[in-house]
Amino acid sequence: MVNVEKTIQSILRKFDPSELADYEKRKIVFWFDKDRTAWDDEKRAPSSELNEIIQILKEHNIEFHLLNNSYFETKKLLEIEDTESDYLVYCPAPEREHEDNWLFDIQLYSSRFENSRISDIKSEFEIDGYELDDFFTRYQKFFANQKERVQPLKRLYQPDWREKEFLLGFFAVFSRTQTLDFKQIVRDILLRGLEEGENPVWENISKFELEKEFWELAKEEFGFTASNPTLKKLFLSFLITHIKRYSGISLQEYEQYVNRKENEGQIFLKHWMDSFQDSRKFEEYAKSVLAENGRDLEEGLQAELDKRDVQTYLEAEAVETFDKAIIVRIVNELANPTGLTVNDFKTYLAWIEERRTRHWYREYENIYNALEYAVRLFSFAKEYYDDPKAADELENTPSLYELSKKYAETYYRIDYFYRKFYYYFDKEQEKDILKRKLRQRVENLYTNTLLRKLLQKWSNLVDYELDGNWKLELADSQQDFYINYVQRIISKNDKARAVVVISDAMRYEVAAELKERINKDTWGLVDLNYMAGVFPSYTKLGMAALLPHESLQYRGKEVFVDGMGSENRANRERILQSKCEDSIATSYDEIMKGSKEEARELIKGKRVVYIYHDKIDSTGEKRSLEEGVFKAVEDT
Repeated sequence: MVNVEKTIQSILRKFDPSELADYEKRKIVFWFDKDRTAWDDEKRAPSSELNEIIQILKEHNIEFHLLNNSYFETKKLLEIEDTESDYLVYCPAPEREHEDNWLFDIQLYSSRFENSRISDIKSEFEIDGYELDDFFTRYQKFFANQKERVQPLKRLYQPDWREKEFLLGFFAVFSRTQTLDFKQIVRDILLRGLEEGENPVWENISKFELEKEFWELAKEEFGFTASNPTLKKLFLSFLITHIKRYSGISLQEYEQYVNRKENEGQIFLKHWMDSFQDSRKFEEYAKSVLAENGRDLEEGLQAELDKRDVQTYLEAEAVETFDKAIIVRIVNELANPTGLTVNDFKTYLAWIEERRTRHWYREYENIYNALEYAVRLFSFAKEYYDDPKAADELENTPSLYELSKKYAETYYRIDYFYRKFYYYFDKEQEKDILKRKLRQRVENLYTNTLLRKLLQKWSNLVDYELDGNWKLELADSQQDFYINYVQRIISKNDKARAVVVISDAMRYEVAAELKERINKDTWGLVDLNYMAGVFPSYTKLGMAALLPHESLQYRGKEVFVDGMGSENRANRERILQSKCEDSIATSYDEIMKGSKEEARELIKGKRVVYIYHDKIDSTGEKRSLEEGVFKAVEDT
């Protein structure tokens, strides 16, 4: 490495005409570059800096000649072929002894230019004094390439650098790290591979004999002292140190991997795990390292976790073994729920909530969510069915109105928890643990306990209270929907508009969740109410009952509204328009397929808008899609 500007100035001074002796008609200058400061060893050719110098020499009519074991040809050139031109003779090697130097006689009447690699390095970085001379001498090989190493190093350089900062700079250049932060440098090195022979950054570190310096910095930064250190051992040390710090578990065979500076290693690991760009590579390494050390590490850790309270390792997150252990613990408890209390269920929910903030959560998100709703279902059963007071309260509900009110306020959660469990169960690909131990438990609890008791109470009250007259007192009837809701809104003034979205087969518990989501995500306020449905409960009659009418009649398989057929959307629109001329019946798909402007144009000037959305119902009616009903509900 040479400083072109300073070097060319020194060389040109050698060719100054005022420096010519009386016997000299031209100037010949020899440059024996023993340190190869201007030579590219990798390309075995003049460096880019020397090529710049050559071009400047040409502009001053000075010839350049490369002396590279071509002593005879050089002597012939200078004494026979060209005796007029000025020459800079460059040799990327030390000067030969006199007896072996065929050019010695020419050198006696010529000049010499000397350039020290160390002085040139210091000049490049504008460093005064001699404090770093020994350091530059040891690592001068690094400075031989301007473009790939020196210039990137200069972009990082600060005037207060000492030996440690230069070493960090070397590693930063190799790893293309834009900072001297050793933690970031280590991550960037590890990202290129845990096998030294396949890691291009480590190949450079090895090529420039900087391995020892790297491991000394790793010891200083992290307290890493494993024997015969490797990149894989360094990565493993971060995992082992994390395990001990956050679970208290010491794995005897891995004690040498516990770093003394736990906090620094945890900072390093946390930043890597939280990195959007690099976290996947961390997961890949963690899985592969666990697999390589299977019986000793993962199985040993799992055995220790089985003995411990989950609370003792709830914050541990470096390896997925912790999540597996927590999931298995909850599943096993729910699979044998005898003796569990409401507080136990609260504890499980707290565990799940805590894991949501931990690294491997997204890997097990569907399982955790399925577990959450299974726990909530079991907890509901414990609180409202197993508790004698609550069970008596249900059993002694005096009327259908009171029971429907209780369902709307409390018991709808049975269906909600059950649906959400199956939604996440169906989403999870690796569902074996849920399928083997928990699914049937949830199914039995829902069907044979919760629903059975609730439906039995419904049936008893229906038989006792209605006596064949399907009308629930003190609750709005679906038959009166148009009058009670649509007519009431549009009668306020001639600008008022009522928009009705009819989603067939949307259960009350789905509407309850939708209400919570809308209230959370918008500035508006959503109110939720319920009505007593028509009987028998099926789509055609339910759709007709929501239209304005005086009477409903069956004619064959079709329901007629005040004498008009209600079989399709066009007929329903005519029925709506018979009550309010500015009415339209459309579909959700038609609204959504166009732009916002087209949707606005479609309902422009309409005071009553009925939008039919039947994704849930249509999905459930197709046998091949029955399992997609819960997904259809969620998508809705």
